[in-house]
Amino acid sequence: MIFRSPLICTSSSSEEEEEEPPKPVAKPVEAKKDDGKKSAADAARVKQQEQDRKKAEVRKRLEEAAAAKKAKKGFMTPERKKKLRLLLRKKAAEELKKEQERKAAERRRIIEERCGQPKNLDDANEAELQTVCKIFHKRISGLEADKYDLEWKNKMKMLEPP
Repeated sequence: MIFRSPLICTSSSSEEEEEEPPKPVAKPVEAKKDDGKKSAADAARVKQQEQDRKKAEVRKRLEEAAAAKKAKKGFMTPERKKKLRLLLRKKAAEELKKEQERKAAERRRIIEERCGQPKNLDDANEAELQTVCKIFHKRISGLEADKYDLEWKNKMKMLEPP
């Protein structure tokens, strides 16, 4: 405790501010047995209501997610698109392979038609070689004549007035 005299002051103004008035002392309250039972039951009921509310929230969120998922799913899901693209690529590869085989067969047919079957010249004697040479000479002469005729027709077309 600080004593003050009118002439001498031993405390500063900051010390005065630090002093707090005395706090009232709380008297212990006796709890009734009925209040304890009621508060425990109330607490249990509140806890149960909170759990029910949380469950309802979660259920609602899951239902909304399921509904959104169903709404988003259309006919062409990403899995179906991927599968369809794969099938289209396989079909295109098959078609390309068939086209190449068809062109190769057409090429072989045209070569055989124009040149004839290849002759086996390894085991041929001189007489067979001469007959093969005569056949090729005759074919070359016929082709040269056809070439001359085509060139002549082309020149005539160019000379004609349009």
